[in-house]
Amino acid sequence: MCSRLRAVVEERLELRWSPQQISGWLVEEFPDDPEMRVSHETIYLSLFVQSRGALRKELTRYLRSGHSTRRPRGHTVMNGQGQLRGTLNIRERPAEADDRAVPGHWEGDLLMGKHMHAMATLVERKTRFVMLIALPNGHAADVVADALAAKIVELPEQLRRSITWDQGKEMAAHAKFSVQTGVPVYFCDPRSPWQRGSNENTNGLLRQYFPKRTEISHFTQADLDDVAAELNDRPRQTLGWRSPSQALALCARRAGARPGIMRALVAADVSCCVELAPRPRNGHSKRMTAEFISLAFGQGSGPVAFGIGVLVALPCAVIQTLIAVGRLDDIGWPFYDSDHSKSVQIASAAVGWFAALFALVGLLAGW
Repeated sequence: MCSRLRAVVEERLELRWSPQQISGWLVEEFPDDPEMRVSHETIYLSLFVQSRGALRKELTRYLRSGHSTRRPRGHTVMNGQGQLRGTLNIRERPAEADDRAVPGHWEGDLLMGKHMHAMATLVERKTRFVMLIALPNGHAADVVADALAAKIVELPEQLRRSITWDQGKEMAAHAKFSVQTGVPVYFCDPRSPWQRGSNENTNGLLRQYFPKRTEISHFTQADLDDVAAELNDRPRQTLGWRSPSQALALCARRAGARPGIMRALVAADVSCCVELAPRPRNGHSKRMTAEFISLAFGQGSGPVAFGIGVLVALPCAVIQTLIAVGRLDDIGWPFYDSDHSKSVQIASAAVGWFAALFALVGLLAGW
């Protein structure tokens, strides 16, 4: 920058002209003098970069912003600050997740409230099933990773295949989450909320329960479970007017290990997926439902075992009943003896019917 140009620029800066105004004015004022040309970016850099030394540092006070530092417009310093590292882009997500072919692929985000308190929301892509996670200890990356991991591992393996998140800093500990759960996390492109549209839509529905500026920290995990249960019971046109609970139950049955998956869903507070166990309205009844099904149906039982139980117990119950009412003579039935009293015979028949009924209930629940 020549001395004449520098003097003119400094003069105009002292008049509180902006660098853009000075650059444009010079072209009009000196149309035939190429030495009297300077871009507004050069003026800024001359002010802010000491090594340039073309303009006096104290002239920065005449700028409207009053800032002592500046980066050129459109310039990004790639120093790693503010960026998530080691991420998987959404384009690397399996095709089965993109076309919603199988359940188990989730979309996640934070729903913010007053005083920057938040909850985590997870939506299953195929069935639109919702899970809400309370974050009473804030939404720092480690806290979110631990809370999501604790919730997602409650699901059966067939229903935890991947999570898609936006570029939020709350998932900076995504690697920790994946190590704990074995579930990969895929990240959307910046400023592309439509890439996780199911979650965006669900967060809009949740605003019916948690309007903006709501103090979310006042809600417990049990409160959030009740809200999720209401959403999951709503019929959806995109699901053929099934509810997300019904759609998830249908997918779980088709996944293979029918009774095992049903029990795991109940243990994860998804008891509304089991037709024989109506949806509980509070956390205590959910735990009771889970314990009852676990104790009643065992950990490794299946429809075949209960079917055999029905085939054995039902004929026994019928024969015992006929003997008790005197319709059959002594046919050598092992539990029949003419010396047995009528009350013993009736009790034997009752035990047989109870065993048959228990096996039948187990068969229907497992199926």
